[in-house]
Amino acid sequence: MDLDKILSKAQKYCDYQERCTADVQQKLRTWDVSAHDATQIINLLTKDDYLNEERFATAFVRDKILLSHYGKNVVKQQLQLRKLPTHIITRALTSVPDDEYHKVLQHLLAKRQSTPSHRAKPDDIKQQLLIHYAIGRGFEYDLVKKILYSVRIADISPRQ
Repeated sequence: MDLDKILSKAQKYCDYQERCTADVQQKLRTWDVSAHDATQIINLLTKDDYLNEERFATAFVRDKILLSHYGKNVVKQQLQLRKLPTHIITRALTSVPDDEYHKVLQHLLAKRQSTPSHRAKPDDIKQQLLIHYAIGRGFEYDLVKKILYSVRIADISPRQ
Protein backbone atom coordinates (compact mmCIF):
# COMPACT_ATOMS: atom_id res chain seq x y z
CA MET A 1 0.00 0.00 0.00
CA ASP A 2 1.32 3.46 -0.77
CA LEU A 3 1.71 6.18 1.85
CA ASP A 4 -1.29 8.24 0.69
CA LYS A 5 -3.68 5.29 0.93
CA ILE A 6 -2.40 4.39 4.38
CA LEU A 7 -2.69 8.03 5.49
CA SER A 8 -6.27 8.18 4.22
CA LYS A 9 -7.12 4.95 6.01
CA ALA A 10 -5.51 6.24 9.23
CA GLN A 11 -7.47 9.51 8.96
CA LYS A 12 -10.72 7.54 8.74
CA TYR A 13 -9.61 5.46 11.72
CA CYS A 14 -9.03 8.64 13.74
CA ASP A 15 -12.26 10.24 12.50
CA TYR A 16 -14.35 7.40 13.86
CA GLN A 17 -13.41 8.16 17.48
CA GLU A 18 -10.65 9.86 19.45
CA ARG A 19 -7.40 7.89 19.34
CA CYS A 20 -4.02 8.18 21.02
CA THR A 21 -0.66 7.69 19.38
CA ALA A 22 -0.27 4.19 20.84
CA ASP A 23 -3.62 3.09 19.33
CA VAL A 24 -2.64 4.40 15.90
CA GLN A 25 0.82 2.82 16.10
CA GLN A 26 -0.74 -0.52 16.96
CA LYS A 27 -3.20 -0.25 14.06
CA LEU A 28 -0.40 0.68 11.66
CA ARG A 29 1.54 -2.42 12.78
CA THR A 30 -1.49 -4.59 11.96
CA TRP A 31 -1.46 -3.01 8.48
CA ASP A 32 2.24 -4.00 8.12
CA VAL A 33 3.43 -0.41 7.81
CA SER A 34 7.17 0.12 8.26
CA ALA A 35 8.37 2.00 11.35
CA HIS A 36 9.62 4.91 9.21
CA ASP A 37 6.29 5.26 7.38
CA ALA A 38 4.37 4.90 10.64
CA THR A 39 6.34 7.81 12.13
CA GLN A 40 5.60 9.94 9.08
CA ILE A 41 1.89 9.12 9.19
CA ILE A 42 1.63 9.85 12.92
CA ASN A 43 3.40 13.18 12.42
CA LEU A 44 0.98 14.09 9.61
CA LEU A 45 -2.05 13.04 11.66
CA THR A 46 -0.84 15.15 14.58
CA LYS A 47 -0.10 18.13 12.34
CA ASP A 48 -3.58 17.94 10.75
CA ASP A 49 -5.18 17.56 14.23
CA TYR A 50 -6.55 14.08 13.61
CA LEU A 51 -4.46 12.95 16.55
CA ASN A 52 -4.42 14.98 19.78
CA GLU A 53 -3.31 13.33 23.01
CA GLU A 54 -4.97 15.90 25.31
CA ARG A 55 -8.29 15.71 23.50
CA PHE A 56 -8.11 11.90 23.60
CA ALA A 57 -7.28 11.80 27.31
CA THR A 58 -10.09 14.19 28.25
CA ALA A 59 -12.67 12.24 26.22
CA PHE A 60 -11.39 8.93 27.58
CA VAL A 61 -11.60 10.11 31.19
CA ARG A 62 -15.11 11.53 30.81
CA ASP A 63 -16.37 8.36 29.09
CA LYS A 64 -14.83 5.93 31.58
CA ILE A 65 -15.91 7.87 34.67
CA LEU A 66 -19.32 9.25 33.68
CA LEU A 67 -20.55 6.46 31.40
CA SER A 68 -18.72 3.32 32.51
CA HIS A 69 -18.56 4.30 36.20
CA TYR A 70 -14.88 3.63 36.77
CA GLY A 71 -12.84 5.48 39.36
CA LYS A 72 -9.83 7.69 38.70
CA ASN A 73 -7.31 5.02 39.73
CA VAL A 74 -8.39 2.57 37.04
CA VAL A 75 -8.68 5.30 34.40
CA LYS A 76 -5.24 6.65 35.26
CA GLN A 77 -3.76 3.17 34.94
CA GLN A 78 -5.38 2.66 31.53
CA LEU A 79 -4.00 5.98 30.29
CA GLN A 80 -0.53 5.09 31.58
CA LEU A 81 -0.70 1.82 29.65
CA ARG A 82 -1.28 3.92 26.52
CA LYS A 83 1.98 5.75 27.32
CA LEU A 84 0.45 9.20 27.71
CA PRO A 85 2.55 11.86 29.47
CA THR A 86 1.84 12.36 33.18
CA HIS A 87 0.89 16.03 32.80
CA ILE A 88 -1.77 15.16 30.21
CA ILE A 89 -3.18 12.40 32.44
CA THR A 90 -3.33 14.74 35.43
CA ARG A 91 -5.06 17.48 33.44
CA ALA A 92 -7.58 15.02 32.00
CA LEU A 93 -8.41 13.55 35.41
CA THR A 94 -9.16 17.01 36.78
CA SER A 95 -11.55 17.71 33.88
CA VAL A 96 -14.34 15.82 35.67
CA PRO A 97 -15.79 18.01 38.45
CA ASP A 98 -15.65 16.54 41.96
CA ASP A 99 -19.42 16.76 42.46
CA GLU A 100 -20.06 14.69 39.30
CA TYR A 101 -17.40 12.19 40.36
CA HIS A 102 -19.01 11.85 43.80
CA LYS A 103 -22.45 11.35 42.21
CA VAL A 104 -21.07 8.53 40.06
CA LEU A 105 -19.70 6.81 43.16
CA GLN A 106 -22.95 7.33 45.09
CA HIS A 107 -24.96 5.88 42.20
CA LEU A 108 -22.60 2.92 41.91
CA LEU A 109 -22.81 2.16 45.63
CA ALA A 110 -26.59 2.53 45.72
CA LYS A 111 -27.01 0.25 42.72
CA ARG A 112 -24.71 -2.36 44.25
CA GLN A 113 -26.45 -2.11 47.63
CA SER A 114 -29.85 -2.74 46.07
CA THR A 115 -28.95 -6.16 44.65
CA PRO A 116 -30.87 -9.02 46.34
CA SER A 117 -27.73 -10.91 47.41
CA HIS A 118 -26.35 -7.78 49.04
CA ARG A 119 -29.52 -6.87 50.96
CA ALA A 120 -29.53 -10.17 52.87
CA LYS A 121 -26.15 -9.52 54.55
CA PRO A 122 -25.51 -7.83 57.93
CA ASP A 123 -24.71 -4.10 57.85
CA ASP A 124 -21.01 -4.35 58.74
CA ILE A 125 -20.42 -6.93 56.01
CA LYS A 126 -22.43 -4.81 53.55
CA GLN A 127 -20.12 -1.87 54.13
CA GLN A 128 -17.00 -3.99 53.73
CA LEU A 129 -18.34 -5.42 50.48
CA LEU A 130 -19.27 -1.96 49.17
CA ILE A 131 -15.82 -0.59 50.00
CA HIS A 132 -14.13 -3.54 48.33
CA TYR A 133 -16.35 -3.21 45.25
CA ALA A 134 -15.74 0.54 44.87
CA ILE A 135 -11.98 0.16 45.28
CA GLY A 136 -12.05 -2.58 42.66
CA ARG A 137 -13.73 -0.13 40.28
CA GLY A 138 -10.89 2.32 40.86
CA PHE A 139 -12.31 4.72 43.42
CA GLU A 140 -10.11 6.09 46.18
CA TYR A 141 -10.46 4.43 49.60
CA ASP A 142 -10.77 7.72 51.50
CA LEU A 143 -13.50 8.97 49.18
CA VAL A 144 -15.45 5.71 49.42
CA LYS A 145 -15.34 5.78 53.22
CA LYS A 146 -16.26 9.46 53.28
CA ILE A 147 -19.31 8.91 51.10
CA LEU A 148 -20.40 5.78 52.97
CA TYR A 149 -20.12 7.44 56.38
CA SER A 150 -21.28 10.97 55.55
CA VAL A 151 -24.40 9.88 53.71
CA ARG A 152 -26.38 6.95 54.96
CA ILE A 153 -26.22 4.51 52.09
CA ALA A 154 -29.90 3.61 52.56
CA ASP A 155 -30.80 7.22 51.72
CA ILE A 156 -29.01 7.10 48.38
CA SER A 157 -31.42 6.20 45.65
CA PRO A 158 -30.20 4.84 42.31
CA ARG A 159 -30.80 6.91 39.19
CA GLN A 160 -33.77 5.92 37.15
